[in-house]
Amino acid sequence: VQWGHRNGRSIMENLEHIYSGPELAKRWGMNRKSVNRMLNSGRLEGLRVGERVWGILSSEVIRYEESNRSNVAEQIAA
Repeated sequence: VQWGHRNGRSIMENLEHIYSGPELAKRWGMNRKSVNRMLNSGRLEGLRVGERVWGILSSEVIRYEESNRSNVAEQIAA
């Protein structure tokens, strides 16, 4: 194993994308405030980055989309 690599992948390949609230609002075709409500209620897990900004890991986005497949598909199609 080389330094800086894990499972044959580089450090950069192991990093997850971190979505912002506005990115997810655009992805899901909803209002940014709706995403914030989901984060504040715990329906969507995120990391606070500062006082007013959320970061949401791509693994959490995938988990949410898979568990809410029909709702997300309707929102994307609209």
